[in-house]
Amino acid sequence: MDQGMNPFGEDRIMESLASRRNASLDDLAHGLLADIRGYVDGAEQYDDMTFLFMRVE
Repeated sequence: MDQGMNPFGEDRIMESLASRRNASLDDLAHGLLADIRGYVDGAEQYDDMTFLFMRVE
């Protein structure tokens, strides 16, 4: 949530991941976390975050 209590949301998650479609799983995770941290702009976190990334071959 940002300062106005607006969630990062599914659309922003998908945009973040799509912008890194050729990145490693580690880079995807770090990039998504960086995007979320930028979005919340210092707002206090009140819930947990869990990411699960899998490579399917």
